[in-house]
Amino acid sequence: MIITIIAHELYLGTRTKPVIGLYVGPGVWRDGIEALKIFFENNGIDYRELTPSDIIKDDLEDIKVLVIPGGWAWDYHLSLKSCGEDVIRHYVSRGGSVIGICASAYYLSRTLVWEGKIYTYSLGLLDVVAIGHRDDFPWPTYGYVNITLSEKFPLINIRCVKAFYYGGPTFTSIGRDIKILARYSDTNEAAIVMDKYGEGIVILVGAVSYTHLTLPTN
Repeated sequence: MIITIIAHELYLGTRTKPVIGLYVGPGVWRDGIEALKIFFENNGIDYRELTPSDIIKDDLEDIKVLVIPGGWAWDYHLSLKSCGEDVIRHYVSRGGSVIGICASAYYLSRTLVWEGKIYTYSLGLLDVVAIGHRDDFPWPTYGYVNITLSEKFPLINIRCVKAFYYGGPTFTSIGRDIKILARYSDTNEAAIVMDKYGEGIVILVGAVSYTHLTLPTN
């Protein structure tokens, strides 16, 4: 549901439905991919799967929103390489939008802290520090948390959403122009943040509400 809200707000008033590019490269969490695909189909959202080679070839002309799911950020970096990361950077700077969920939210942050260790990725589109995991969900445990949407969604009546959490970040050291779209309800820490990058928009999501998601057993 969060993805629907974001897509709705990004393209409110446009005459054409946005086409979402769904990244399906190595390292993505397959259960999350399948949940997103069913979610898009059930909500009438057009999408196209994108492999690392598609991105490296800059095959993004029809894509309005690039969604990079959760999984393992280091594998994204190894697969996309610097040339693929340059394509994403230029795509957003020219007016595209990118949504990073869980692991890719770390990947798209300027700095990440995982279990007390500091890491950086060269892509780093948003000036935030992404910290994981939450203390109440030590890795690799998972479960549900409540997040409270901000007033940045004026047409959305619902304010509190039950979201799936699997090691995603809390965002701190947030640049002054960055908007906090949602907070973890129990800690009031930032769970979803957004900012402009060039002419485009970057949205980072620490926990997301899926439908048709079967929790992993391994």
